[in-house]
Amino acid sequence: MNADSHHPDVAALSFEDAYAELEAIVRRLEDGTDRLEEALRSYERGVVLLRHCLQLLDKAELRVQQLAAISPEGQPTLLPFSPAATVDVPRDASRRSSSTLARDDATADSVEAATGGRPHPEDD
Repeated sequence: MNADSHHPDVAALSFEDAYAELEAIVRRLEDGTDRLEEALRSYERGVVLLRHCLQLLDKAELRVQQLAAISPEGQPTLLPFSPAATVDVPRDASRRSSSTLARDDATADSVEAATGGRPHPEDD
C-alpha cells in the first residue's frame, strides 16, 4: 500500500502541486497562528504530501536510471529495471559469486542489445 492510498486527493496531485501545498503548510505552521487542532491536521496532511512527493521523486529517479542510450533514430532507449544494477559490487571479480557474475553478464548483454553493441553511444 502506498503512503497516500488513503488520500486519493493527494494521490492525484502532481509533484509541483503537492510541493506547493506542502510549502504553504510549512509556512502556516511556522507562523504559529493556527489553533492546535488545525495545526495538527495541517501537519498530518504535510506528512502525506511529503511522502507523495518522495514517491514521485523515486519514480522519476528510476526512469532516469533506466535510460541507457540513444537509439540510431535519436530516441532514448529504456532497459528493464534490474535492482542489481543499482547495487555497488566489488571491482575484484575473484571475490564475486557465480550468481553475481551471471547477473552482471545478463545486464551487460541487455545493454549491448539495447545499444547495438556500442559501449558508448555518444562516441558515434
